[in-house]
Amino acid sequence: MGISRSKNKDFAKPSLYEEKQKEAAKHEVRHLPTEPTPAWVDPGTVARTTGSPALSNACIVFVLGGPGSGKGTQCEMIVKKYGFVHLSAGDLLREEVKKGTELGKEIEGIMKEGKLVPTDITVKLLREAMEKSTADTFLIDGFPREIHQAHVFERDVKPPQLVIYYDCPEDVMKERLLKRAQTSGRADDNEETILKRFKTFLECTVPVVEYYERKGLLVKISAVPPPEEVFKETEKVIDRACGHRTDVHEQEALAA
Repeated sequence: MGISRSKNKDFAKPSLYEEKQKEAAKHEVRHLPTEPTPAWVDPGTVARTTGSPALSNACIVFVLGGPGSGKGTQCEMIVKKYGFVHLSAGDLLREEVKKGTELGKEIEGIMKEGKLVPTDITVKLLREAMEKSTADTFLIDGFPREIHQAHVFERDVKPPQLVIYYDCPEDVMKERLLKRAQTSGRADDNEETILKRFKTFLECTVPVVEYYERKGLLVKISAVPPPEEVFKETEKVIDRACGHRTDVHEQEALAA
């Protein structure tokens, strides 16, 4: 599936999401098959899981966007203003890699190939991080990345209250990632892996965007403008969806 590379700046370049929508009009979107339960997970425990009682009252916001869309920057700005606990699925996975455990080594190999880490691993790390926190508002960055992850998270934790999607053309994201690669030192910030990540995003994550759009939980925001302008739109969304939660954090910030 090609992405438009028109050099005429008078025309907006299509995002990966828009390309996926066009393709979906021709072919039915196929959901990925359910993943087998990893050997280190007790199948009985997985089967019995019906949500996390400790998180029953939590407000959860998913933040989605292609690699280099700037979703991490927006999350930082949201946390600074509203006091959400920011959980990045990618950061949690990289932290596990740094520990040098067998699980961490497995994750590292998968990430270098630009593939998705098995769902049960990611959900387990997210759930544990949330349950350890005393907060009740969570911002989860870069998750879920495919339909099965969304279903497992909703089953094992709870459904999100809001899903924000930062929409951005591929060429803009690629330019940002290559620039970041000069200083990040991340194993997945090289051109070959970047292209693999775009392909994975298009095939796996765009159906998640469509899934939450159908459920009426998704708000799409253009990620092309400067971060400050993007955040103005983000503020409107957060205030509308989570105002009763965020007012408390704003009052505490003003009183500090």
